[in-house]
Amino acid sequence: MSAVNVTRAFYQRQRQDDAFNVFYDSVLKGAKELEIGEPVLPRYRKAPQRYDDGASHVQFSDPRSFYRQQYFEACDLLIQELHDRFGQREVMKPIVTLESLLLKSANREECIQELSDFNDSVYRQEFTVEKLEKQLGILVDVIHVELPEV
Repeated sequence: MSAVNVTRAFYQRQRQDDAFNVFYDSVLKGAKELEIGEPVLPRYRKAPQRYDDGASHVQFSDPRSFYRQQYFEACDLLIQELHDRFGQREVMKPIVTLESLLLKSANREECIQELSDFNDSVYRQEFTVEKLEKQLGILVDVIHVELPEV
């Protein structure tokens, strides 16, 4: 869960004019280095009458303002998707329990409560707690063999 919180905080920090300006300036610099033309406004297209709902359509005066709107919309979408996907505690509880179980086992800490919580979760049909306990017992050895630098 901490990775999700860090990612959400990152995108919230990116949703500022200063961050957009740094991003847009880096795009301009990259375009110049690659000898690509600067960003331009997409051609304005009027929606067919059958799709037109009568609302006024925004026309941007320059590419920067158009892409600023796109940038902020993308940041908002990412933040909302992170919230929708990981913000539901009842859905995430078994996953958080599993994460805690693996971390405690890897650090050779007692994890009786996590095993009990995991056994009470929706995954109880997928795992046998007795087999899981045995496999967690060799987790440290597997880590040392596979990742000797840890």
